[in-house]
Amino acid sequence: TTDSPDLSDCQSNWMDKIMKELRKSERILNLASELMQYVSVNALYGGDIKSAINAITIISEKMQYQLESIPTMEQREAMVMELAQSVTKTASALLSAKNLPAWQDLPASQQNRFLSNFIFALERTGSLLPSALSPDKEVSISSDNLLMTVRKISFRNIHRAHFPSAASLATPIWRQYGDRVEVPALVLMENMDSEGSQVVFISLRNLEKIVAPSDRQAVNMRQVINSQVIHISFGDDVKPVIGEPLSVSFSHIGLVSSSSPQCVLWDSPTESWSGYHCSILTSNTTHTTCLCNRLGTYALVESVEKDDGVARMTFVVTVIIAISCSIVVFMSIILGFIYCFRTKVRESFHVLQCSHFQQLKALKSSKSLSTCCFYFSKKL
Repeated sequence: TTDSPDLSDCQSNWMDKIMKELRKSERILNLASELMQYVSVNALYGGDIKSAINAITIISEKMQYQLESIPTMEQREAMVMELAQSVTKTASALLSAKNLPAWQDLPASQQNRFLSNFIFALERTGSLLPSALSPDKEVSISSDNLLMTVRKISFRNIHRAHFPSAASLATPIWRQYGDRVEVPALVLMENMDSEGSQVVFISLRNLEKIVAPSDRQAVNMRQVINSQVIHISFGDDVKPVIGEPLSVSFSHIGLVSSSSPQCVLWDSPTESWSGYHCSILTSNTTHTTCLCNRLGTYALVESVEKDDGVARMTFVVTVIIAISCSIVVFMSIILGFIYCFRTKVRESFHVLQCSHFQQLKALKSSKSLSTCCFYFSKKL
């Protein structure tokens, strides 16, 4: 009943080795680096996707515990930055095009559940960075398929914040990035702690190809995600207070014949996309801006016409038949023309031959043989 077999329990030997070491070892940085290297160069199965996400979660939890015993800010910053870079590259490899089939090894229910775990693990990793940052500082880590920006804002410098910043888009692969999130100053103030506000922004490529929205449209329509998936949080487990909606602007990824744009938020309890917390502010052919009253994982959903396989096959067959008939008619015309031409030439030759024969008989009766031969060769 599915496009591919259920390979959700298939796991590589090297992943099994890393998971066993991770549960009993405290060498978090070394294991995070090994995980990144293995995921980047090896082909993955469905079970590898699940184990890699679980590994990122365990690594972030153990690192948070270890940071409490690190005495200086410099040491904490160095450890967290090294860990965040390894996790970012690991997550980017999981989202690469070559590993998308591994996600398809998982049943739809497991894809949705591990998407929630994946985003939560990245959020936990990002929430470690503010503890190693001084106030009013920002750090950005980017890879091919993932951009993470963390900013720590003090009370005296709280104002409307925009993500991502121009500095975080300095790398060539993210220079043309078009999504934007605007967090009001009131929301930052309402969610401050003793050290100020901290914001974690994450943008993920190719995730729209993995988890599609549920189809609740007309028979001839289907829903697709027409943007990159972005996530924003305040880096803690406390439910944030949103007194003023956030502005979320999406750059369309280029789908045509789409309609009815809708900004959606990933709902972890139901493991599905929900449109209850966002509304459309403006929309055109290239960008859509929404207002959202909750933090979380956002995407832009649009409706497109479903591909009718029967109609497409009928059209192809009709075209083939039409082309075949045209070729037959054309060849018939050519063959008919050749036949008529050859028939006309043959008739003309017979007429000429008869005429010359009559003339030859007349010359033979009145002239010498040499004159007849000369006359006849001249005619020919």
